[in-house]
Amino acid sequence: MLIRGLVGAAIGILGGAGAGALTFGWDASMAVGSSFIGPTRGWWPLAATAGAAGGAVFGLILG
Repeated sequence: MLIRGLVGAAIGILGGAGAGALTFGWDASMAVGSSFIGPTRGWWPLAATAGAAGGAVFGLILG
């Protein structure tokens, strides 16, 4: 039973992290804007990391 729970949690973490990273990263890479730091199009790695972290937490909760 413990192994099943751990496998479910791992699948939830990986699935959520992957979905979050792809969604947030793709959205940021398609952005056309700028700020005082520079163009926002280059921020997709930061957005992908934030999406992966949020997706992993959400996947762990549901997994």
